[in-house]
Amino acid sequence: MDRFKNLSGIVYCLSKNECVEVSNFLNSKCKIKTVYYHAGLAAKQRVAVQKKWHTEEVHVVCATIAFGMGYDRPDVVSPH
Repeated sequence: MDRFKNLSGIVYCLSKNECVEVSNFLNSKCKIKTVYYHAGLAAKQRVAVQKKWHTEEVHVVCATIAFGMGYDRPDVVSPH
């Protein structure tokens, strides 16, 4: 985990439930500042998540695949 310390990223999940579960796991077990993002959130909640991520209040967003469209963060880690 130290390899990615102080970097940002997106964990893509296949379902809304998985987004919540992975985010909760990373927060509680790994102590990584994480939020979840999916279409089931109200528009106001989605905007709040995006703001927290862009302002680096959180380091990781656990999201369904629609989230990554058009983000512009040079510090986001890619597994490739």
